[in-house]
Order: sequence, then structure tokens, then C-alpha cells
Amino acid sequence: MNAELFPTLPDAALEPLARWLSRTVAAEYPEGQSRECMRLSVALASTLHELGHTCVDVEKFARRAFPGDDIFEACGMADIPSVTLPPADVWRETLLSSGACDPFPKDDSALPLQYHSEPGGSFKFALTRFALREHDIARRLAEIATDNPVAKSGLRHGDLNDEQNAAAEWAVANRLTIITGGPGTGKTTTVAGIISLLAVDNPSVTVRMAAPSGNAATRMSESLRASKLIPPDFAVEDASTIHRLLGIAGEGRAPARNKSNPIAADAVVIDEASMISAELMQLLLDALAPDSKLVLLGDRHQLKSVEPGNILGAICRDAIANPEVSRFGKSVHELRKTYRFRSDEGVGLLAMAVVGNEAVAAIECLRNAAPPLQWSPSWSPSMDGPALFERLFGDLRTASYDDPSAAIAVFEKARILCSQNGGPFGCDALNIACASWLSKNADNPCDPQPIIILENDYDLRLFNGDTGVVMNSATNPAERVAFFRPENTADGECRSFAVGALPAHAPAYAITIHKSQGSEYSRLAVIIPPYKTRVLTRSLLYTAVTRFREAGGGCGILVAASESMLRSAIANDPELHYDSLFPVALRSLS
Repeated sequence: MNAELFPTLPDAALEPLARWLSRTVAAEYPEGQSRECMRLSVALASTLHELGHTCVDVEKFARRAFPGDDIFEACGMADIPSVTLPPADVWRETLLSSGACDPFPKDDSALPLQYHSEPGGSFKFALTRFALREHDIARRLAEIATDNPVAKSGLRHGDLNDEQNAAAEWAVANRLTIITGGPGTGKTTTVAGIISLLAVDNPSVTVRMAAPSGNAATRMSESLRASKLIPPDFAVEDASTIHRLLGIAGEGRAPARNKSNPIAADAVVIDEASMISAELMQLLLDALAPDSKLVLLGDRHQLKSVEPGNILGAICRDAIANPEVSRFGKSVHELRKTYRFRSDEGVGLLAMAVVGNEAVAAIECLRNAAPPLQWSPSWSPSMDGPALFERLFGDLRTASYDDPSAAIAVFEKARILCSQNGGPFGCDALNIACASWLSKNADNPCDPQPIIILENDYDLRLFNGDTGVVMNSATNPAERVAFFRPENTADGECRSFAVGALPAHAPAYAITIHKSQGSEYSRLAVIIPPYKTRVLTRSLLYTAVTRFREAGGGCGILVAASESMLRSAIANDPELHYDSLFPVALRSLS
């Protein structure tokens, strides 16, 4: 066999974890083709896992440069010398003959890799740890879904529509319910109906609610507290982050809630479930009590988790495509009637065209746009940026140190969403430009500036994605204080911290579309660069435009994107980017 088919990968080409893992695994195999094949394969699987993949599609990466190919730019290694990955047939046969692979799924596997081969089609392999995690999640969700299923509970709520009542009836009678739907389809309203029906049967029922981000948890709490469907004498507990629900006290620490100490609840409700990674989903299932109900809410068309795993989307696709065969066919309930947008005009029409892969309809919608929707096909940060900054954040001039909640409320209504951080159309550049414009054109001694937290701080209870406002102290202008919304939506007291005590944070006039998931804005700008990027996909554009929520005067959404980039994004199916064995695991259970 040609020795060049499996070239030696230089250590400098890999991040430390991939370097150590690939060398450790490869050392178990004889020197030569098998060893170099294992080193390349494990290094690639580890590197791709950091980019959101849970397996490697051999046909997709055969003969590509690793790690110099464009897909690896996110690792910051574009200038590192790369090697060429082998042809698919040689790669596949070498792996199979190496004795390093078990067929997926094999729960008692002691080998480093598992593989799945489609008849006459693709060959995929994954690190065994990640392959078995996906199989475990699929198996355990299927067990919950088929745990004495009942067709209907016999209970209906008069304030829910037929779609919502069908989901609520199922949730009251069964252990697993997955409710998916676009913005404004009433997912949270359906949860309020579920709680109400559960309370009819058991007034002391315990419902715990959580979401992946603090913003999503707060929004869920506020919506349920305002709901008229829940009995006034029923105490609705505030939603928390999933990390807090599980009792995770720090990065890398084991959760307090697990199989031997499960979450004390009759029902666990998780919002924005499309954002849950495979690792977090497995921890959640570990902590679910044997008789607890699990209700997952989310939009199957939204972006997947930034970490590996696309659990909600895969289950919904499996159930909706094969309702009579899928283990989840009856557990998944899709809400289609929207109350936020009209599906035949404006933002609603645009969102449906995007998610439906209908570029012509989307462009036509933007050409005929009327307030609150606006399209700018040739938006320029230098020429058009100041007017946008003024429109979105001009009201921060009235912010007062004595009323931080009002400043936060002003800021939480408005946002610039970008596809990425870098570049002239990215968050970093727009945040600098926006801050500069406001500082030169605003006379406010407290100098309010919005920020976003970039890493978890379990002691301060500040988490990645939390947003707040930094202002000068009224008594000491040299002292900067950061204010955040209260943990408990009922007490109304903002939390405050000295800026120097905060974990890593950044300005937040502009944030990435990924960071915006779970949030809503009545003044919104979506900025798409005039050049192709790997992250620009259909689900990214859909997620961005559906962050808009119409709320009275002054609201509006600007889509700043060229026609060619809109067409490119709509045609770019995100499912072609992230490889996973989870759909295979689902099919193995059917």
C-alpha cells in the first residue's frame, strides 16, 4: 500500500486534546498504515467534535486537507501545515481491517471507534464515547416515550386551540411530550394549559422548568406568570438554567442531580430544547426521576446547539417523516397556527419562505417589504451604521443609575444580530462603531453600555449569554457597576456587580445569531456580510428573523443582506454540515 496515503500528521496541526488522544489511541496499533490511519482518524474525529460534529463522514472528508481546509478555520489553524486525507475506499478498508472499530451501536464495545455503513452509501465513524452517548440518549428517550403510553387524558382546556389541546392531553397522560413550533405558535401557552390540567388532578403537583440560557429561562418565567390559564392559587416556580436545575456548581464538576439524587418534580419542562447539546441532554436524562414527565419545547427549524448534538431536530424529523414507525410518532406535537406573524405577509411570510427553501418568495417578500419589515440589500457599516445605532439604542441616553431596570428594559428591546464575530460586518466591529457613535453623540454622565457574559461563573450565578448594562456609579463616576435582571422575576430587584468582579464579557449592542436564541426584540437589525461564510445557513437566517416581536410604536426589523447572500443562505441546508449518528440510533429503535 502506498505509504503516502496515510501521511504522518505533525503535532503542531492539532489542539492539545486531539493531539494527546490521537497519539494515545494510535500507540495501541502496529507501526505503519494502521497506526497512521488511526492517528489521522482519531485526530479528525476529535477536531470535528469541537466544531459540532459527533461523527466523521469518510466520503465527505476524503482527499481533503486536514486541518488546512476551510471547515477547520474555526479552530484557528488555517496557517498550520496540513496533510491530505486518504481516498474513501482505502480509508474505509484500512479502518475495518485495523480491528479498531465496532459496528454502531455496540454498548459493551472496548474499541476506540464505532462505524455505520449505509448499503451502497456513506461510511461514518465516531469515537466510541460519543457514539454510545447518542445511542444512550435515543434509547432512554424511547423508553420514556413508550412507558405505558395512553392515547388521551380526557382533559381539555377551553383556552387552547385543537393543536395545543392535543399536546396538552398527551402530556397529562404520558411521560414524554415534545412540542415544536415556530415563534408565536403558543408553546408556552400550551405549557400553561398542561400545568393547569395537571393541577386539576393534583393541586400539589410539582413542575420544574428550565432553559439552556438565562434569558430564555427569564422569558419563560415572565410568560407563565402573566398567563391566565394557570389557577391563581397555584405557585409557579421560576424557570432556571438547565445547569442550575441539575446542580452543576462549576465547569467540569459532576451535577448534584443524577440517578441516585434525581430532580424532585412530577414534571420537568425544558424550553428552547433545540439548544441542548448531547452531553447536557444525557445529564438531564440521568437526573430525571423514574416517574417524572418530561416536556421538551423548541422550534425544530432553529439553530442546533453550538456544542455537538441536535437532539430535538432529529427526533422531530424522525417522528414527522415516519409517524407510524417512529417510537416518537405520538410524542411529537407540532404547532402550526401562529399568533405572532401572519404567514401571508411581512416577517411571517419571510420566515416561512426561508425555512421552506423558497428563495424566490423570500426575495419577493423583501422587495415588497412594508413596516415593520425593511430590507437593505447594500447596507454599509460606515455609511448606514450611525442611523441604525441611533434608531436602536438612542433611548439609552435617558438611562439613569438610579433606575437600572429601566436601562435594562430599553436595551433588551433592541439588538443587532450578526452571523459571526469577526470582519467588518461582524459583532466586534459593529460593537466598536456603535459604542463610539453613542459616546460622541450622547450626553449621559452614567455612560450606559450593554454587555454579554461569555463564560459561566457559578459563584456569581452569571452564565454565558446573560446580558446586562454597565453604568457609572452615581457617587463615584470612576466606579463602573454592572446591572443584571433579577434571578427571581417576582422580586424585581436588579443584581449588581463591580465590573472588575465579572467573568469574561463583551459589548452587546451586536451579538451573534447563535447567542440570540431564546430572546425576542422589538427593534432588530439582522446584518449578513456580502460574502459567503461557512456559518451562513437556512436555519441561521430563519433564527435571526424570528427573533423579532412586534410590540407597538417604534418597533421594526431591518434585514441588511444582498440578494445573492440571501439566496446562498436559504439554499444552504444546515443538515449537510453537522454529521451525527443520532438519526441512525433513532432508526435502530424503530
